[in-house]
Amino acid sequence: ALEAEQAARRPPIDFDGLAKLDAAFHLSIVEGAENRFLHRTLGVLQEMLAAGMKTTLRVPGRLEASARDHQEIFQAISDGDEAGARAAAERHIRGARDAARAQIHDEDAAQAHASGATLAE
Repeated sequence: ALEAEQAARRPPIDFDGLAKLDAAFHLSIVEGAENRFLHRTLGVLQEMLAAGMKTTLRVPGRLEASARDHQEIFQAISDGDEAGARAAAERHIRGARDAARAQIHDEDAAQAHASGATLAE
């Protein structure tokens, strides 16, 4: 799943196809974790991930950072490094969150500028 996803990150990027491959990568982690909660909530999680990808992966540098994150998560899991996998997953989530916040802020600023307002108003 990781190899297919990484290949899809090469230009020209089909973001819809990449989203499906990204979902497959996450699903493979859920299946390997054998965690009932994750299995039961996967549909909701995938919807959130898909929405987030539309926001974050187009942020300059995020596509590459996400690819590195996924590689680090995969490597830690492959090595049986639970703490490393957890840390890599947390970095990945924080990076996506920060990119989403920055994107939303930029969109708000652009909208305010277009309407003649400022964010302080």
